[in-house]
Amino acid sequence: MENKNVKVPNGYKKMELGVIPEEWEVVKVNDFCDVKTGGTPSTKNKDFWDGDIPWMSSGEINKKFVYNTEKKITQKGLENSNARILPADSVMMALNGQGKTRGSVAVLKIPSTCNQSLACMIPNPKINHYLYLFYNLQSRYSEIRNYTGDTGREGLNIKIIKDMNVPLPPLPEQQKIASILSKVDEQIEQTEKIIGKTELLKKV
Repeated sequence: MENKNVKVPNGYKKMELGVIPEEWEVVKVNDFCDVKTGGTPSTKNKDFWDGDIPWMSSGEINKKFVYNTEKKITQKGLENSNARILPADSVMMALNGQGKTRGSVAVLKIPSTCNQSLACMIPNPKINHYLYLFYNLQSRYSEIRNYTGDTGREGLNIKIIKDMNVPLPPLPEQQKIASILSKVDEQIEQTEKIIGKTELLKKV
């Protein structure tokens, strides 16, 4: 149960998302992002697939940073579906999916299309640093899943994504936070590689 008598330190303010610095704002995703979803060309038409346009499926959200996609569509596939070209540095969120997929986020590092089970958040670079948004949403995974009930079958939707509140520091501070968290991510990845090699050596 929340303790309403908790003292807020000087220079901070208490918001629904928690205690944040006074200069930070709490803004809805829709106020600083263009939010879109995608589509799937008919799989019955061979002319729509095996082209050169990347097409991201919701299962690829676990890549975290998407530099390539397993499937690609053709220009005809693009023109004959709800798929659309999404810019690099868009933040992707899985609306549906089995297991841990729903509510997970990733960053597109290439222009790509996607299926209708993904939401694409295209930040306004004058307001929001895409990596800051990615790390913020990643840290709120359980909260986001619970918007529809963690055990329920109902998925997230574009309206829920647009209405989500995000604490936004001034842009230079967002960039610093994103840089620090990126370095932490790199260190974790390096540690995991070392552990993997050590486990492999033990089996030799």
